[in-house]
Amino acid sequence: MSTNNFDLLVGGDICIANSFVNLATADTLGDFVSMKHNDKLYALILMPAGTASEPAVISLQQATDNAATGVKTLNITDLHYKTGADLAAVASWTKVSTIDRQDSVASWSGGTVGAATDQQAVLIRIHADDLDVNNGFSYVRTKIADTGSGARTSVVIYIVPSTAYQGLRKPVLTA
Repeated sequence: MSTNNFDLLVGGDICIANSFVNLATADTLGDFVSMKHNDKLYALILMPAGTASEPAVISLQQATDNAATGVKTLNITDLHYKTGADLAAVASWTKVSTIDRQDSVASWSGGTVGAATDQQAVLIRIHADDLDVNNGFSYVRTKIADTGSGARTSVVIYIVPSTAYQGLRKPVLTA
C-alpha cells in the first residue's frame, strides 16, 4: 500500500471550481466546497497573461452552507505562486513569507509580484480549522476581483488530498 498522503486514486479528489472566465466582467466566485469531511483543501488558480492594468485580487469566503448563508471573508493563511512569461520555465513555487497562520490576510493581489502581463499560478492551502467552525461555517470558496478592464481570464481548481491513510476524514467535495 502506498504511504503517499496525496494519492488521488485512493480517496482524494479534483474538481473545477469555476471554468475560464473573464475577470474584468465581475467578481469571479468559485463553487462552495464542504470542509466538513476534509482537513485541508488546495485552491489552484491559473491565469494566462493579462494587461499591465489588471492585477487580480484573490480572496476566500466562508459560509454555513453552499447557498452562501452568512457568507464572510476567510483569511488566507498559506499562499504560494509562480509568475513568468512561461510557467514551465519557473523552477519552483514562491511562498509568500508574510502570510501564515499567525499573520493571515483578507486578500492577496496577484499584481504585487511580476507583471500582470505574465502568466500566473497561485496555490492556496486552506485548513478546515481556519474556518469559523464554532459558528457553523464549514463551506469555502474562492473570490477573484479584477481591477482592470482588459480580458484576463482565470480558472480555479480545487484539490483535496487523501487523508485515508491517517484514518482521519473521508475527503469529499460535496455536502
